[in-house]
Amino acid sequence: MPMAGSTTTGAVQTMSVTAAATGVYDFRFDGYCLTEEFAGATDFYQSEAFSVGGHCWAIRYYPNRQFSWVSLYLVLLSEPADDASVLVHVHATLVDMSGHPTSPRHQDSTSQAFDSGAGEEAELPMEFWKKAVANDNDFFVVRCTVSVLKEPVSFE
Repeated sequence: MPMAGSTTTGAVQTMSVTAAATGVYDFRFDGYCLTEEFAGATDFYQSEAFSVGGHCWAIRYYPNRQFSWVSLYLVLLSEPADDASVLVHVHATLVDMSGHPTSPRHQDSTSQAFDSGAGEEAELPMEFWKKAVANDNDFFVVRCTVSVLKEPVSFE
């Protein structure tokens, strides 16, 4: 006999047991040829701040940190509360002029626990082959999906 509140339709019921805040942002990088030509290995361009999961973030674009790659890093701009780590996953995809992903090969992602606070850069970059971002319009667009996992509940 079914329990009260249960269903017997064969449908699967799901429940989220973790809480994550997610934001999706498109970043347009204009003047790609000039940035590649004049930027040094440590020079970067930084996006405006955006908020996900109660924290401020930015994307740093390094045109020449790697020889054949364009590198993007997620940066935590705000301080974590109460010395807690900020657990985050970011997925980046190159998109075409119509806003569609260019190719499954032109995606990258990284996950990290940010500990030190304002200005901390992700340890691993999201990298795109320079030939994939170069085009006749001299710009490229990257769609970043940033997910911040809330802290787990712990009992002491």
